[in-house]
Amino acid sequence: MSRPVRERLVELSADVDQVRLAPAAAVRARGRSRARRRRVGTAAALATVVVAGGFGLSSVAGGDPSPVATLPAGPSSRCAFPVDLKLPDNPGDVVIKVVGRSDLVGATAIELGHRGFVASELRSFDPDADNAGPVAVLRYGPQAVGAATVVRALVSGDVAMKFLPDRGDRTIDLALGTGFRRLATTTEVNMALVELGEPTRPPGC
Repeated sequence: MSRPVRERLVELSADVDQVRLAPAAAVRARGRSRARRRRVGTAAALATVVVAGGFGLSSVAGGDPSPVATLPAGPSSRCAFPVDLKLPDNPGDVVIKVVGRSDLVGATAIELGHRGFVASELRSFDPDADNAGPVAVLRYGPQAVGAATVVRALVSGDVAMKFLPDRGDRTIDLALGTGFRRLATTTEVNMALVELGEPTRPPGC
């Protein structure tokens, strides 16, 4: 014969009282873990395109892999357009214009195209590209903040981020400096995307 309902409810109440809630730190850690998995998923999609293309700029330019710098904060400004912080779902959503007078401008644009990005080249003098300093300068507007994080991960070495609050399209200028040698390898891209973290809103926007 089954026990009275009241007795079973009392036992159930005691069991619930013994359940411990997970610490807030553990919950936040799980959230960060999920965010890292999302970024690695994006990196994996890029890596698939790289492998399918079968062409690496490192084979053209040579040189050992350089460390990837972290994304610095942009200058304080007022955005004239909506800010898009979303990481692109696939490389075809990222528009890149490679600029400068380096012999590697054309090869870099071709490599980016092989990786699935919408890439073009502009061979001309560029004040950000032809001066000594970082290996590359990225210029981007409010609608390409998330995409700029991906492009940043694609460049091996020191990169300066130049935020243009009045730019109204998704194009990202990749100005090749005098020290540019190659794009990042697949492994470097994966590591950089995790290291850079989620894109953040530029100050003042």
